[in-house]
Amino acid sequence: MKSLKKILFMVMVTAMLITQIAAVAPPALVAKPVIPANCTKLHTLQKNETLTKIGLTYGKTARELIEINQLEEPNLLKPGAILCVATYPATPVTSTVPVLGADTSTSVRVNAT
Repeated sequence: MKSLKKILFMVMVTAMLITQIAAVAPPALVAKPVIPANCTKLHTLQKNETLTKIGLTYGKTARELIEINQLEEPNLLKPGAILCVATYPATPVTSTVPVLGADTSTSVRVNAT
């Protein structure tokens, strides 16, 4: 009977230790997107979605989504993660630049990328 009590006591202590270790252990590494201040559209990642598939939906490439959301580990994204899929300005910025050697009253429009 004493040995049964000892075994039961050891099992309880072990279970308590495991619970304490799990509570202190760091969470699993997960990719955390950074939502930029100029984000105009968000997308919540669903199970079995890929960045390529999401990009096709919003007219972006997977690389663009990685850059917009500053993802260092895109393969660690989990369902429920919120991604920015569109930013403002959505169109390239244009500016007026003087043409060298030409009349200074003329200019050329240049798309900045």
